[in-house]
Amino acid sequence: METYWERRRNEESEKRPTKKNSQKENKKHPYKKVRK
Repeated sequence: METYWERRRNEESEKRPTKKNSQKENKKHPYKKVRK
C-alpha cells in the first residue's frame, strides 16, 4: 500500500514540482545532490 501512495505522490510531484517537493526529494535522496 505504501508503494502505491508513494508512486502517486512521486507522479504528482513530477507533474508540478515545487520548492517544498524539491526539498523533500533532496532529503529522501541526498546522494543525488552529492552526485550533482
